[in-house]
Amino acid sequence: MRAAALAVGVLVTVVLASVVLDAVPVAAQEGPQEVAVDNYLFLRIRTPAAGFTMDQRRILLDQRMVNILSYEDAGHPNVWVGNIRGKPTIYVGKTQLITVYPRDAGANKTTSEWLAAHWAERVRVGLKKVGPARSESPE
Repeated sequence: MRAAALAVGVLVTVVLASVVLDAVPVAAQEGPQEVAVDNYLFLRIRTPAAGFTMDQRRILLDQRMVNILSYEDAGHPNVWVGNIRGKPTIYVGKTQLITVYPRDAGANKTTSEWLAAHWAERVRVGLKKVGPARSESPE
C-alpha cells in the first residue's frame, strides 16, 4: 500500500513538473540569452539580475536596442560607461543599455569593469555594422 502511494506521489510530481516546464517559454529554459541584431552578437546574458530572469533581461535589452537604433546615431555611436549605485552601466547617447552586476562578471570570470568595457566596445562596433545609414543633411 505504501509503495503504491509513493508511486502515485512520484507520478503526480513528474506530471506537474512536466506541465510547469511546458508553460515556461523555451528561451527561459535554455542557458545564456543572446542580444543580437542582423546576426551580430552584441552580448550574452549568463545570469539573472535586479529581480529579472535572463530571459526578461534579454527582452528589456531588445527593447532598449530598438530605442537606440531608432533615436541614437548608430553610425557614430556615443557609447560610454557610467555608474549606477557603484555598478558600471553602459549607455548609448542618453539611453541606458545595461548595468553590469558582479554576478555577470563572475559568470564571465572577470571584473564588472572589464566586462562593461568589453560589452561597450562590442556595442560600439556592432551599432556601426547594423545601424541604419544616416545621410548627412546637405548644406
